[in-house]
Amino acid sequence: MMAEPLDASQDIDKIARNILAGAKAFGKFPTPIDQIIAYTELSLENGIDLGRDLGFLATAKGFFGRCSRKVLGMIDIREKIIYLDQSQPVRRKNFIKLHEVGHGVLPWQNGLIGCRDDEFTIIPEVEALYEREASHFASSSLFQLDRFEEESAKLPLSIASAMVLAQKFGGSVQATLRRYVEHSPKRCALLVFHKPESNGPYRAKVRNYFESHPFSQASDLS
Repeated sequence: MMAEPLDASQDIDKIARNILAGAKAFGKFPTPIDQIIAYTELSLENGIDLGRDLGFLATAKGFFGRCSRKVLGMIDIREKIIYLDQSQPVRRKNFIKLHEVGHGVLPWQNGLIGCRDDEFTIIPEVEALYEREASHFASSSLFQLDRFEEESAKLPLSIASAMVLAQKFGGSVQATLRRYVEHSPKRCALLVFHKPESNGPYRAKVRNYFESHPFSQASDLS
């Protein structure tokens, strides 16, 4: 099922554009993630691994940021520190880093999150929206906004082209494929399946579905 468009997408893209320009990241490949983080005056904590330091995770009530049910990244807004699950592949960590940067730089998010205490809880609907907004920021920043479309236009429509772009920008294959399809000027769609169980009959449930705008228009007309 396709997610509804974000009301704040244009504002998020404007913030991402300003940060990419300020960090002098436009046109640099792969996208210089640490350069962007330094420009936003945030820092990475490499001495704590969220995948292993469960004791630290249990005490991190004032932090924010989830990329999945498993905690892959968190940000301490007050201290301006990003924490990661270090077991993730490098290109997936690139997206997670920028996801956490999104929580830190979107003013309507850090203004609320930054003043929370142990008794303050963001309602689930708002938290889910904030996660989508942070992911939108991460995608816009990692793929350098319309620079991604410019590079895509040089290549034929194919999964192989998306793989080339993943390597160029430093994104995971999954994140690149999603942006590749959603921003394509051609009619295309992408089905993402859950990994099937190792034993038993082969069944693969649909995890996500993405389509380009021309594909949506053609579907509406049929």
